[in-house]
Amino acid sequence: MIVVGTGHRPDKIGSHKGQICQEIARRLEVLQPNLVITGMAQGFDQWLCEVALLRGTRVLAAVPFPAQADMWPLDAQVLYHQLLRRIQHQGGEIVFVSHENPVSHKEASQLLRNRNNWMVTRALAAPPPEEKVLLACFNGDLSGGTINCIRYAHGKGLPVQPFDPYTLRSRHPRTLEMI
Repeated sequence: MIVVGTGHRPDKIGSHKGQICQEIARRLEVLQPNLVITGMAQGFDQWLCEVALLRGTRVLAAVPFPAQADMWPLDAQVLYHQLLRRIQHQGGEIVFVSHENPVSHKEASQLLRNRNNWMVTRALAAPPPEEKVLLACFNGDLSGGTINCIRYAHGKGLPVQPFDPYTLRSRHPRTLEMI
């Protein structure tokens, strides 16, 4: 089982890290993945990474570009680099989807989208009978990287398991057809 993760940054999901990490742990316990693919953004991506590493699950970090964390607060940069070291130490993999850093906000947004698409494509490339799923911490916001990743995965046929970051309940699959 391969789990690809997408979700919001802390500013869009509030201070619910503990609850969300418990929900991630519960869902990974059910899914029993042998690989978790994460984009390593602040918030859900890193929380998924942390929980997977604690479980001993192999993690593939899909880093959109080398300077991804350079503009983050110092404590966020430290956590990011600690997680990358732990991924390597535990036999995971770090892939730079682009080796070029963006020169504009527009270019950065495109590289983040390319990273999301790469994660979905990478999971779908695994040969059968490997099962795959996109685990999405989704607050219903119809703009931004999380919804773009959900739409791309849904369009490519990757099953999507969205859950609400506030209630932790699964979002109904019909919701995906409306977006």
